[in-house]
Amino acid sequence: MAEYDKRKTRKAMLLSPLIGALAVLPFLMFLNLSVGQWLAIILVAIIASYVLATIVGGLGYFVLKRLGKHEDMYLYGYAAALVILFAIAYADVYALISVGPPVLIATAAFCYFRGKPTSSPS
Repeated sequence: MAEYDKRKTRKAMLLSPLIGALAVLPFLMFLNLSVGQWLAIILVAIIASYVLATIVGGLGYFVLKRLGKHEDMYLYGYAAALVILFAIAYADVYALISVGPPVLIATAAFCYFRGKPTSSPS
């Protein structure tokens, strides 16, 4: 089983939801908001991103880790499955456009910040 540096993994868990929250900003560009409203929406997006990443992303990561399948490929597959299930649950194809980029960007940021395994799988 591949092992990853624990410090890098913790750093990835702290930074990836923040980067995922930034993926919401393009949806807000066309709104006529004041500076205070922008800051409030950004703060809400960041808090929501951390809460959802902890509940949904963290749970999935630890389940995959327990199964020995926490390499990048499986994490991307889990994120894509979450986006597809979200679109099915809401019965709206536009959910792919609104939920997909933040989830997939947060997953990519997590995999990037976590880095390569320190030991290769046997």
